Amino acid sequence: MHSLMQEGDGWRISGPDGSVRLSADQAVLMAQHILRIEQDESAAPGTVRDDSSETLTQRVIRLIQADLGGGTFVPGQRLEENSLAKRYGVSRTPVREALTQLAASGQIVRMPRRGCRVAGAKLAAAE
Repeated sequence: MHSLMQEGDGWRISGPDGSVRLSADQAVLMAQHILRIEQDESAAPGTVRDDSSETLTQRVIRLIQADLGGGTFVPGQRLEENSLAKRYGVSRTPVREALTQLAASGQIVRMPRRGCRVAGAKLAAAE
């Protein structure tokens, strides 16, 4: 945790690594930066952050695509709505909508009565 205190004609910022004296302008910039860092650190990994510029479904799509690109999900791996909803901190509805859109774009494969799997060469050929 960090603290910012006025000291004479300037400011002093203290943190786990020590303290530094700053001008008023530097203090404002530093406080804004620290708030962003602490908000990022408080968010659980994989959770959806509030960003009003995209819908919840779009955020889930973005997170799934990041996991696909990062190798978290591999070709052929089954994607279960319940576990994805828990992973991203959302209900099953935006996950279901995201999977539908990802299937339409070919990134995952929907298999009737068997759920969804990450698309791969063998899965695409089998369908």
